[in-house]
Parts: sequence; C-alpha cells; structure tokens
Amino acid sequence: MTVVTEVSANQYIGDCATTEFDYEFKIFNEHHLVVIMTDGNGDHAQRLTLNKDYTVTGVNCDEGGKIILSSPLFNGNHLLIERHLPAKQEIAFEKCKQFHAKQHENAFDYLTMLVQQVLGNASLLLQQPSRLGNYFDAKNYRISNISQPKNDNDAVNLAVMQSAIRDLDIRSIRVNDIDIATLPDAESRKNKQLGFDNDGQPTLFDLNELGVFDYILVDSFEKGFEITSRYHALHYEKENRYYRWAGKLPKQVFENSTPELTGGIKADAWIQTTVNSYTKKEIDNQFVKIKDSRAVQFSTLDLVRTDNYAGMSMKNNVQHVALYVSGNSAYTVVARNSDNTIKYAISFPTHSSTLATTNTLDYITAYGFNAIHPSSDTVIKLGTDKGDYDLVCARNNHKFFIRNNNTNQIIYLPEKQGTFAVQEDNYNRQQIDAKLVATHWSAKKAVNGWMKEPYTGIIIQWGRVPRKNTSRNFFPIAFPNTLASMGVANFNSNSNLTELYSPNIQDANNSGFTMRQTKVTNGSNASPLVDMRWIAIGW
Repeated sequence: MTVVTEVSANQYIGDCATTEFDYEFKIFNEHHLVVIMTDGNGDHAQRLTLNKDYTVTGVNCDEGGKIILSSPLFNGNHLLIERHLPAKQEIAFEKCKQFHAKQHENAFDYLTMLVQQVLGNASLLLQQPSRLGNYFDAKNYRISNISQPKNDNDAVNLAVMQSAIRDLDIRSIRVNDIDIATLPDAESRKNKQLGFDNDGQPTLFDLNELGVFDYILVDSFEKGFEITSRYHALHYEKENRYYRWAGKLPKQVFENSTPELTGGIKADAWIQTTVNSYTKKEIDNQFVKIKDSRAVQFSTLDLVRTDNYAGMSMKNNVQHVALYVSGNSAYTVVARNSDNTIKYAISFPTHSSTLATTNTLDYITAYGFNAIHPSSDTVIKLGTDKGDYDLVCARNNHKFFIRNNNTNQIIYLPEKQGTFAVQEDNYNRQQIDAKLVATHWSAKKAVNGWMKEPYTGIIIQWGRVPRKNTSRNFFPIAFPNTLASMGVANFNSNSNLTELYSPNIQDANNSGFTMRQTKVTNGSNASPLVDMRWIAIGW
C-alpha cells in the first residue's frame, strides 16, 4: 500500500464527554503516536502516557485508527495526535535473497513518513515569508523564552521593556484623566514658567509678566476684557483697585462694567488683590511724613467734653496736643503752638458715617506727625489690639525695621543706594515689597528646591539625581538669565572601597543638565551606589 495522504497529525477540542478520537494516517507501532493535551490558550502542554492516559487501535491500518482516553477531554482543552517515527532503518535487504514486495513497500512507506515528519516540524519554525523576504513571520504566535538583550539590535522580552518604561514612568508627571499635549519647542519655553490652562493642558507663563509668581495685570473694567486665567488681575480704574476672578472661567467683562455689576465682590466671584501701582513720589508721600524730630514733654493732662466733641488734651508751657472725637465720630489729633495756632493736625476719616474699619482704603490726612523718643527706640504699634507688629526707628543706627512680636522676627527697610530711588521710577506692589521689605527670601523647601535672594536676585537651587539616571534633568525653576555655577557631591565608593565614582555634570544650561557618575578606575560605569547630589547658582 502506498502513502496516499500528507496528513500526519490530527487536532481536537474537548467537550467533557468524548473519549475516542480518530487518527487518519498509518502507523507501524502504537509507540509511533505522540498524544499532547493543552489548555485553551496553548500555554500549558502535557504529553500523555500510553496505556495509562490512553490506548491505541488501528496499528498497521492504512486508514488509521483511534486513541481512547482514560477520561473525557475537558471542555475547551486541545488534543494533538501526531505520528513520530524514530529516524532509523531497521529492514535488512540481503543479496540473492527472496524479494518480499510488502517488506520493500513498508520500507519506502517508512521513509516517506519520515519526510512528512521533517516537513511538519519545519513548518513550525520561525520562517521568512519567501526567499526574497527580509523579515521573519511569527504568524501571530508569541515568541517565548527570549534571553536578556546585549546589543542594540537584539530582540527584547516583555520584562525588559516594562522595566524600561517603568524607569521613565516613575520619573515623570502623570495624570489619570486626560491625554496631555506636548510642550512647545525649546525656543518658546526659554525662561518661562510651566502651568496649566482651563482645560488642564500645559501652558507657559512669562515670568516678567507675572512679576515672579505675581498676577498678570490686564485691562480694566472700564475697557473690558476676557478673563481666561486665575493669574489675571483686572484694574478698576475708578477706585484704583485690582480684582481677580474666582468663579467659572472664561469670564467676559464688557466695557464700562464694575465688580458689583459683573458678579459681585465675594469668595466665588471678584476678590480684591494686593496688586497696586505706585510711583516713587507716591511712595515718599505715603511713607515719609515725619518732618520734625524735636521731643515734646507734657506736664498736664486734661479730659474735656463739649457739645461738639469729647477728648483729652496734653499741655506744657510750649505746646498743646489734643485728641478730639467729634459729633460724627471722626478722630482728630491737633498740635498747637504756644500762641494757639495749629502746628500739626491729623484727621482719621470715617467710612460710611462710621469710624474706618479694617481693610478699608480711606486715607489719613495729616500736616505732620512726630514719633520720637529722647533716649530709646521710637515704636509704633501695628496689627491687633495686642500689637502684633512694631514699626521701629532704632536710636543707635537710625535704621527702620518691622518687628513681629509673635515670632520675634525683624524685617529691615533698606534704602536703594542710599536713597529711596527716584521719582520717575515705577514699581508694582511686588517690586515695592522687594525693595522696602527685602529680607524675605522666596523659596521652595523640598528635596529638589530653590530660593531667591531679594537684594541681588541670585537664585540658589539644589536637588538629587537617581544613581543610574543618564537622562536630562530640569531645574525646579529655570534661571531667567544665567546659570553661573554648579557643584556636585563628594566621591562615592562601595563598602569595601574597591570601586570609586566621581559625579560630573554635562550639557548644563539655564533650564537643566545631564549628570553621570564616572568610575575613577577601569573606565566609566553607572554607579550602583547612592544618588547624586547637586547645587546650582545663577540669576
């Protein structure tokens, strides 16, 4: 009988009932069958044992036979019945012996079956689609047991890929609700502050417009404007005040509007900011009111009351100072000369027919005011009734400072090159604070942090780079102008001092840098030791 079929294997799927399965090819021995069972995914294969897990019928039958399982095949499991012949020739053909046709036919059939077996195994190999193909086709099957890659062109297994992604992922800022757009190019990012817009997408702010983390001053209620950012401060020209919008964005403000007509002044609408604009002349008018430094000593104290006012007066032989509370509840301090002419008068204005209260913007008008002491510092109490702050003129060096009575901290009021600047200079509120209250350092105290010195504008930044990091790192804030210098931590070594590593910095500019650790002996390696520390100075 010839081998009339190319079939040398059969596959089946279990149904939890069937135990008999056909094989449709000839075998010479029941041991020439290999029976394999797998789960539905083909991940776990098990070779069954003859006469234990199954039995065979139909040996030497040209049309094949059956295998009978000892138990039904589970639902969804796969069964493979395959012919597997030993690659050897056991029939001896002797010279001048009788010719046995069946014996010769079996020998040729055996060789044909071996050829089919080789072709079947070859079909399982990873192959090119043709001799002209330049790739291998896995035919939608997984490739398993790939070793660790060594060269750039090596195939990568799932564990290596996930590890590489994880290393990048844990060092990135992630969100779980939307896709984040890419940042603008480097030229557009220079010296800008990163923030987020109304849609939660990255956007850039100009530090000069922000006044270093202050509000962006935009048009006015009178001119109209569309508020699109929490950093926008809209000017109310009538009262010379600025307001920010705390409600839903964007907010359209039409021409000739007011805060009251466009939502009101409240927590979820318009909120007054501390942003104001002053010329240096205005600063002098507000802060420099003391014109006379002579001491006044009083010998008498009178309590007075008339139909028009109530108050007290203090007298000596030269001067007379009185505090009046008039019928409309306004306070007035009057200092008179010996001839009863007014020398100084200070009026404390009212607000809505009552005494001016905290946070109102009524002005105090005065011809002059003396705050002096003949033998010690001059102190003006500020804050609550307990006097949280003191405005002090130090007697020994004539320096002005503010003292916090709760923390005992002192903030000095320095002068600019010996003067208060010039009349033509214009400053916003943030700049005034930086010049008149210049002992406050802006800072972010963190593992990767920064601080800015207010007198000179010098910025100091510091941080830590993971030990095997070779990618570019960014400063907590970009230096607006210049990166002047960077420093690194001391040498690192392992516990037995057989390896020594030197941190070094590469490609540093205003926004970031690359940091490596170089092995002092035997070339350069990524350090397996500790994280790298750095510090940078610029402005």
